[in-house]
Amino acid sequence: MIAKLGGDLKGERVFKKQVKPEFQLLFELVNNVLLPRFERRSMTTVPDMFLMKNLASFTPVNLPSLIMKHMLKIMSVKDGKHGLCYGFILTKHQDGPGTSEAMKKKYAQLKTELADLRTQVRNLTGALLDRL
Repeated sequence: MIAKLGGDLKGERVFKKQVKPEFQLLFELVNNVLLPRFERRSMTTVPDMFLMKNLASFTPVNLPSLIMKHMLKIMSVKDGKHGLCYGFILTKHQDGPGTSEAMKKKYAQLKTELADLRTQVRNLTGALLDRL
């Protein structure tokens, strides 16, 4: 599948320059908007390539599921390479009509976990600055 999109690597990752020109725009869309990352914006993974293939062939994509899985990955993996740009979705629709109590409870839980993560980052940053 990587070869179809222009990559010729045997591994899991493909650089942007190795992708066919018609897929470079989809590459930017996936890496910056749909599955944002803080690092390696010039490199994509196999799941990103599958998403690009589906977008190019107009195959329906379950975007809410994709966003929730990406958010779960951000919360569970502590490598810090993934970005969270879906705040506008959560704040826009958290109290809208048709929002279930389970969704409101999950949103509140995610909000407190995010606040805890921010506090931990501030503490770690302060500790690092104190060492310097």
